[in-house]
Amino acid sequence: MINKYSKKRDGSKKVSDSFRVREFACKDGSDVIYIDTKLVGYLQRIRNWAGAPVRITSGYRTKSHNAAVGGAGSSYHVKGRAADIVVTGKSVKDVAKYAEAIGVPGIECNEDSRYVHIDTRPGKYYWIRRGGKDITVSGFGGKCPYGEPGNNLRRGSKGNGVRWLQFWLKLWGRSLSVDGDFGKKTEDAVKDIQRRRGLKVDGIAGKKTRAALKGY
Repeated sequence: MINKYSKKRDGSKKVSDSFRVREFACKDGSDVIYIDTKLVGYLQRIRNWAGAPVRITSGYRTKSHNAAVGGAGSSYHVKGRAADIVVTGKSVKDVAKYAEAIGVPGIECNEDSRYVHIDTRPGKYYWIRRGGKDITVSGFGGKCPYGEPGNNLRRGSKGNGVRWLQFWLKLWGRSLSVDGDFGKKTEDAVKDIQRRRGLKVDGIAGKKTRAALKGY
């Protein structure tokens, strides 16, 4: 859903736990702002993962401002469905990888200007901006090849469900082998995530812990 806001009237209004309307405003100073609720959802999940500020360097753009900055005529910024972001303490590669993992359909890893573009286009499209050129890629390494387990995982668990867990823990910066063996290192990593997300610290990867890993 695309919502229409006024910067003057609604600028301080929260659209999620961490984002306000004014952060999406066009840089030309215009009052009207369009924001896709799905885009906000992705941004909040990235913010939860980062545990640090996510700065929107370009959100909604008017057609005239989009043209002035050299944006494509079909840019999703003009539709309120895109944001260019800088995430404190995270590399553009790590942000792009996590965005892919949570299912963001449009992702640009801009290595020249050090930001990540995300959008809510209907089909998937990933690219890297490097040396002034756009390079289409199939992915950033964030697509999990394992299915999410439906049961609780704990120390001693084994199999592809544990591999799913270890894959996601690595996205959170934990140094682990994706070996399907839930040992002490995996348990410690789970406890760390639980502390960071304010969950019960028991080392058991239940439904809430798995949701937290996905940024919810």
